[in-house]
Amino acid sequence: MTSDALNVDVFPPLYDGGYPVINTVFADNVDLAVALNETGVVYYTVLPDAEPAPTAAAVQAGGVANEIVSGSFVIS
Repeated sequence: MTSDALNVDVFPPLYDGGYPVINTVFADNVDLAVALNETGVVYYTVLPDAEPAPTAAAVQAGGVANEIVSGSFVIS
């Protein structure tokens, strides 16, 4: 067994203080700022105002009912 086997990261990344934040809302997009304490993937979905918030698992899986747009990106 190598020492690398003992250094497995089992904790998900956390948002840095004050993040995520929507800086600006435009007619057809938003400026979203995200900072994490380590490399990770950020998943998002945009829903109409009247829709209830989905679970994190549903956003990550994709295909949330009535979503306008969804996706993900890597923060490194």
